Amino acid sequence: MRCTIKDVAKLANTSTATVSLVLNNKPGVKEKTRQRVLDAAEKLSYRPNQIARSLINQKTNTIGLIISDIHNPFYGDLAYNMQKEVDKIDCNLILGISNNKVKNEKKIVDSMIKRGAEGIIIVPARDGEGDLKHLYDLQDLNIPFVFITSAYQGIRADTVMTDLEQATYELTSYLISRGEKKIIFAAEDKKLLHVEKRIDGYRRAFKEHGLKMDEDWISEIDPDIENGMIFTRDKILNDCPDAIIAINAFTAMGIMKILKDHNISIPDDISVTCFDDLKYAVVLYTPLTLVTQPLNGMCQAALEVLNKRLNGDRDETIVKLLPGELIIRESTK
Repeated sequence: MRCTIKDVAKLANTSTATVSLVLNNKPGVKEKTRQRVLDAAEKLSYRPNQIARSLINQKTNTIGLIISDIHNPFYGDLAYNMQKEVDKIDCNLILGISNNKVKNEKKIVDSMIKRGAEGIIIVPARDGEGDLKHLYDLQDLNIPFVFITSAYQGIRADTVMTDLEQATYELTSYLISRGEKKIIFAAEDKKLLHVEKRIDGYRRAFKEHGLKMDEDWISEIDPDIENGMIFTRDKILNDCPDAIIAINAFTAMGIMKILKDHNISIPDDISVTCFDDLKYAVVLYTPLTLVTQPLNGMCQAALEVLNKRLNGDRDETIVKLLPGELIIRESTK
């Protein structure tokens, strides 16, 4: 059974108020009594209840992080980088995984509130058309939250993400400069902000290079290896594009698998590109050209914004767009 402050007071033969003063390093206690309390606390292996203390101090030094998809290593890397940055400021991190469902995100937010999270950083769930009342509840409770990597459409909130429009513009422009004209974009739900921004950049590249594009070149799929394979069988093999942009590396790997099975050379026949640099993307049989997102920079920026809000800054909503980086490898001509 966990010992309490009363147990420490009883063993030290003093009051709970005196024990509280000693454990919180407050003045007003004789040195002899202070030492007796510390000896009793050590003997009983007493550990203060951080949540109870936070109710008094109004501070838990706890931050929540909600990621959307544990299967995608991108979000594992995001959590890893966030933990590194949180450690630097001597805070605790509570991790929740929504599995891309708003209803799960709501439960996690409720749990984090009960556990005393002072602020929450959120990767939005993919089914973002659900009830987002829990986010308005956070605003009513004055618990700040920051979106990271994307945001929900229609919710005014601080956001830190890659400048996906510009990054996709640069990637598409690179392909066009290599002579690619028919470039298929394997995207996902166009209503999602991070998809909408990518598509805007894709369209802008064609427009500014004076080339026509067909809206049918943009496809919505669930972004994973299996659906990349299905998409390639159903569309790519028939359409014979010059190049493909995949929404993430998993989708790109599914595409590459089917192309290889059908003896279609990458990049001689079709160039393949994607977003997000998985650690093993460089060791594929054809290393991927891609746009990488600055995960560490996003984590730092999200914590900086959150800290501003925790310190009472109520200025206008902050939207920070960080530049992506185009990495050229062997999967493009």
